[in-house]
Amino acid sequence: MNQNQQSKQTKYPGVYPYGDEKWRVFWYDWDGSKKSKILQCTQKQAATWLNGKKHTAHKIKTGLEQPSGLNKGPVKFSKLWGMFSKDYKLRVKAGTIKSGSFEIYKFSYLAFKDCNPGIVNKRLTNIKESDIENFKIHRKEKNYSNDGTNTIIRNLKTIFKYAVDKELIHKSPLKSISYLPTHNRDVRFLMDEEINSLMEALNNIDENRAFEREGRDLIKFYLHTGARAKEILSDLLKWKDVQEDSLILSSSKTESSRTIIITDGIRKILSNRDRKKPGPFSIGYYGVYNRVKYILKKAKIENASIQTLRKTAGAIHYKTHRDIFATSKFLGHSSVKVTESHYVGLIQSLKTEYAIKYDKVLSDYFNISEK
Repeated sequence: MNQNQQSKQTKYPGVYPYGDEKWRVFWYDWDGSKKSKILQCTQKQAATWLNGKKHTAHKIKTGLEQPSGLNKGPVKFSKLWGMFSKDYKLRVKAGTIKSGSFEIYKFSYLAFKDCNPGIVNKRLTNIKESDIENFKIHRKEKNYSNDGTNTIIRNLKTIFKYAVDKELIHKSPLKSISYLPTHNRDVRFLMDEEINSLMEALNNIDENRAFEREGRDLIKFYLHTGARAKEILSDLLKWKDVQEDSLILSSSKTESSRTIIITDGIRKILSNRDRKKPGPFSIGYYGVYNRVKYILKKAKIENASIQTLRKTAGAIHYKTHRDIFATSKFLGHSSVKVTESHYVGLIQSLKTEYAIKYDKVLSDYFNISEK
């Protein structure tokens, strides 16, 4: 049904039926962007709500009112970094993210600043895609690897997404930015922001729905074990494979198997599962797929799947231990080279982090010796 057909069925412009007692409303915001929202109310109440939005947009556009958000007026990139740093340092202190993750963001901010020192005093609304493309050119001229540049761009995307979430800008200048071509590109794994969103979704499932409870257990189990999609289904993982302190995962791709230590987290998940069934997860593949996708959608995570959870488990394992051989064994890869090819950008970024730390320690020694 097109918009002209819809308009004939509603008394109020911009208000269209969307199921029982639900209405989808459309309007143009103060910055010219088209917005929509689904409201559960009467048609008249939806029209009243919409008129209020239009009135506010008009006042902001004409300068009679400031946009909503944490800050009034234009915000510079340096201030965005200050806000981002403050929030992330709190998360490090609370144990939500590791300090190493924050250091990677800091390195990315400084690398962007190094390309154009004046960028820190530039308003967020004035930072354009061309600034990012110039950053790519700068890195290329300095003979930096495409993998390292892509890692920085990925982190900058997180920083600017933070600005969008805080309503400092409407759209990130990196939204349409593509990564540089690489021979080996990092696999898709969840970034810190996405993991936080996922954990929030898992903590807020409907406990009365078995479908959601199973989705939570599946996601946690995949993250704890790094299992392939089919390796935990009952045709491969039986209760007899679950020992007192370990469990055996048989590969869904080869005839090999690997042993996973049962941690407290895994033990807690297993305690929720029915031992009368053949295995901890006696669900068909498509049932697993639907449950996992439902939770990911609830967490507003795009372009992710069961495979993404496995790759995320590998990324977290490597960031925790900094041992690519151990991570390769954890994931059951045929060789370390396979693991390295999957996480080449992540490995490079952590090498950079350690180089910075090493330089600081060495500088401190020199400063002491000179006193």
